Amino acid sequence: MTDLGGIFENNENNRVVAFIHSYQADGGFDPYMSLLIRTMEKEGVELFIIKTNDLVSRLADNKFRISISETRLVQYINKIDPLFILSINRGGISKAIMKGTSCPIITRMVDLVPFMHQGGVNEDLFCERDIVYVPTRESIEPFERQYPVLRGRVHYLPFATDPSEFSGSKDIVKDIPISFVGTYFYCQQLTQILYRLQGCERQKRDSFLQFMRVMQEGFFEGKSFSEDKILQDIGREFALSCDDIRMIVSNAYALNKRIHYLDSVADLGLKLFGTSNWIEVNQFSLPVLFSFQFDEEIYDRKKLINVYQRSKIALNIPHHQAGAGLPYRVFDIMASSALLITEYHSESELFDLFGEDMPVPMYRDAVELRELVVYYLEHEEERKKLVGKCNALIRKKKLTFENKVHTYLSEVGIAERTGHIGCVHYVKSTEFRSPFFWGWGVTEGISVCSILGRLKAMARWIVPYNIWLSLSQRKRG
Repeated sequence: MTDLGGIFENNENNRVVAFIHSYQADGGFDPYMSLLIRTMEKEGVELFIIKTNDLVSRLADNKFRISISETRLVQYINKIDPLFILSINRGGISKAIMKGTSCPIITRMVDLVPFMHQGGVNEDLFCERDIVYVPTRESIEPFERQYPVLRGRVHYLPFATDPSEFSGSKDIVKDIPISFVGTYFYCQQLTQILYRLQGCERQKRDSFLQFMRVMQEGFFEGKSFSEDKILQDIGREFALSCDDIRMIVSNAYALNKRIHYLDSVADLGLKLFGTSNWIEVNQFSLPVLFSFQFDEEIYDRKKLINVYQRSKIALNIPHHQAGAGLPYRVFDIMASSALLITEYHSESELFDLFGEDMPVPMYRDAVELRELVVYYLEHEEERKKLVGKCNALIRKKKLTFENKVHTYLSEVGIAERTGHIGCVHYVKSTEFRSPFFWGWGVTEGISVCSILGRLKAMARWIVPYNIWLSLSQRKRG
């Protein structure tokens, strides 16, 4: 546990303010975040959820919407007086929050590149009250090196699942031979950069292509280019940080890998689940497109569980940035009645968590993936045996959401929440709307015309009537 001076020992407070973002088209939280929210409530936490998307026009922005008052937001948080502030990927944490609040700030990194809503790369992203949990061990040292204020307060915390959710649906018919639930990553920004570089001097283009080649070796390998003037120039031209560019290139590698592996097993009964972005795969693999389930978007936890329980085999094709780490689908599949087959990594955290003899089959290339899928589709008893071992490991290692919530609470000196009844409040951004923007909708765009219109309406009540009438007549004349 990070030493924060014990200021929260024996505190009866059970309130937590959480900044959580959404990538879903309907604005809802994904199955993982939904389960985290339900678990915190179950564990006796009174949770105040502020949707990060309501604070910024785009999640990639480095400042809040013009309609959001940081002062009112800080006042709102201080009025709640939370045990701690929880942020996913550093979303919603501004300079004003770091300066104007006094409780610990716990950041749960789901990806390895944080949001920068505090003002961008030239402003401090973390403070002395911060505690950060990262999803991979290998990311601790680079994170602390990039943000020295966090030394000793960046911890590894693997993702989790809820085994009990899978125990009541063992009798579901196994009508899906192979499933993959995941994202089709957009790469348009990389395409725009490459088109722009086509007309530039060769040195600039070659330098960027070399950066892309180095990134192939691993997400953190591209860090050495952070001081590269050409990369910084490209960043300024496209309003991107070096970390943004690394993520864009990483998305391209991840997408290429997913299509390549999925194409190798598409004819074996693959069912692909994700958002409508997958329709664009028609340009690269028609077999993968034909595997896409157009009418079965996984927008809640119940649907996700149903897919894994219907699957004989469920694939993990991790993002390029994951490295040796494990995405949360790994733990869900290991808790289900599907057999997890995942990509091989010599330092995979599967070995670290479960030992060198852990039971999960791993592939090194598309040929080996296909061989493994064919084998376990043809050998049902062996498949079931491995599934049973995976189920037992999840329970034994306590890789549950309850355990993760207890970890967060222990950081602030609270071991148990006995006697507390949890609940969830979904906070509307109108709570911290700037007075000037009262009356505008939460998602309404702020244009020059709308601002001038509001100023005119306000002026009608400030300017004396005879002067206002005179100005109106002059305008008509």
